[in-house]
Amino acid sequence: MILRIYRFWGWCKLSVLVVLWLNSASATAQYSVPPNYDSTLSQPSKEYRSEFRSGMIPMDALVNSSSWTQSILYKTIAAPTFLITGGLLTFNDNRVFDKYDVQQARQKAIPNFHTSADDYLQYMPIVAVYGLKATGIKTQHRFMAQTLRLLTAEALSQAVVLPLKQFTHIERPDQSNFKSFPSGHTTQAFVSATFMHKELGHLSPWYSIGAYTTATAVGALRMMNNKHWLSDVLVGAGIGILSTNVAYLIFPERNDSKEKASSLIVTPIYYEGVVGFNLLISPH
Repeated sequence: MILRIYRFWGWCKLSVLVVLWLNSASATAQYSVPPNYDSTLSQPSKEYRSEFRSGMIPMDALVNSSSWTQSILYKTIAAPTFLITGGLLTFNDNRVFDKYDVQQARQKAIPNFHTSADDYLQYMPIVAVYGLKATGIKTQHRFMAQTLRLLTAEALSQAVVLPLKQFTHIERPDQSNFKSFPSGHTTQAFVSATFMHKELGHLSPWYSIGAYTTATAVGALRMMNNKHWLSDVLVGAGIGILSTNVAYLIFPERNDSKEKASSLIVTPIYYEGVVGFNLLISPH
C-alpha cells in the first residue's frame, strides 16, 4: 500500500514538472525566435520580445520555426498529449501501474476521506487573474480580450467533456453514477490554470507553478474523494490545457499597449411614452 501511494505521489510531482516544461510560459517560450534573428546574442532584448509578442513582428516566424519543439503545434499539443496518453495507459488493468492501484491504495489509507475544497479550488486561478488585474497587475491581454479567450476555452472543454461522459458511461469509484470519464472538475481546474499561465506567466514563472499546482491538487482531491479514477483525472487535465491553448490560437495577437480602449456609450431614449437606453459598444 505504501509503495502504491509513493508511486502515485511521484506521478503527481512528475506530471506537474512535465506540464510546466511542455507548456512553458507563453510570454517567452511560446514565441519562437524568427530565422533572421541574430543568434550571436544570448537572448532577445526586452523591446524585441515586446514587439514580437504584440504582433508587430510577423507571426509567420512562429510557423516557419526551424525547430519542431519551437513550433506552435508542438506547444499546443505537447502537454495535453502527454497527459491524455498517460490517462489512456492507466485506463485498464495492467501489471505496472493503473487506475485500480491508486483507488485501492486510497481505500486502504483514507477510506472515509471527504472534502469539498476541490469544488472551489478549480476556479481559484481564474479568480486570481481578475483579482490581480483589479489591483493593477498587467496581464497579457485586456479584460474583454482575456474574457473572450476564457469563455472560448470553457466552451471547447465542455463540448468535449460532456459528450465523453455520456458516451463512455464509466462508473465512478464510489459507484454513485456512470459519469466518471473524464473528470469535469480537473478539466475546469486546468482550464483555469492554463488561463492564468497565459495571462500572468510572462511576469513570473511562479504564477504558472502556483496555478498548475492548484490544478493538480484538484485532480488529486477528486481521487481522494473517491469520485474519479486516475485515468479520468489525467485525461481531464489534458483536455483542459488543450482547450485553453486552442482558444488562445483562435484569436490573433494584438498590440494591447497601443490599441485604443474599448468604448461603451449609453444614452437614454424616449419615444412615444417608452423610456429606454441606446447601447453602443466600440471594440478596438
